Amino acid sequence: MNGVSGRRKRGGRFAIGYLAAAAAAAIGLSVVFDGSKIDEHKPERNILNAQEIHQSNNEDRMNVFACYTARFEGRRNRVYDPNPNDERPEPTIGVGHYMDRGNSRETFARVLLDVDFDAVYNGTATLTNAQIDALFADDLRQYVRRARNLAPQFDNFPVSVQTALVDMAYRGDFGGSPRMRTLLNDGRIREAADEYINRKEYHDAERNGMRGIRTRMDSNRQRLLDYARELENLPRR
Repeated sequence: MNGVSGRRKRGGRFAIGYLAAAAAAAIGLSVVFDGSKIDEHKPERNILNAQEIHQSNNEDRMNVFACYTARFEGRRNRVYDPNPNDERPEPTIGVGHYMDRGNSRETFARVLLDVDFDAVYNGTATLTNAQIDALFADDLRQYVRRARNLAPQFDNFPVSVQTALVDMAYRGDFGGSPRMRTLLNDGRIREAADEYINRKEYHDAERNGMRGIRTRMDSNRQRLLDYARELENLPRR
């Protein structure tokens, strides 16, 4: 979706406890993720095979995805530009929803029935917390589908890697890196991790005052590297 808002934008931090509850409520989860089933901070403890992944609670996984992405995106009820110094207007609202993306107006019309898209876009109207949650929930579902389309083996990856791929799709990193996708889909995970940060945006982030981009991309890359290490340590048949 949007990147360090579904668009390659900045990084931000938010109260993880609130985000867990808000994300769960927005997506319709009956159980708020508490880390007891899937530890998204410790990839080595995550599920490592497809059978276990499919047995895990999908609601928990969606909650993990939501909490991970939301803590980087932050949360705003009024339109803003996450990269004000790049001379490219990028109107964004809620949890990194990029309002100039192709289907933003359609998404508003479908999810936020009583909201005037143009008024929000022009900064004369704001979103309520409930509206932000609904928009984020719909966006997250869209980008989970996109991550699955870009990575046919998505459901065979550990949850830590799934989380990174969803976040990459949300920012636009995944779709914008064909070579990285090819390496990932060929099972060359370590090479894919290195290719992921092989881009001008990453290397120029600190100089441009966008350190959060590097923080976020480093986090996603590390998940791929952890998984590559897991695979390398598996007993050979």
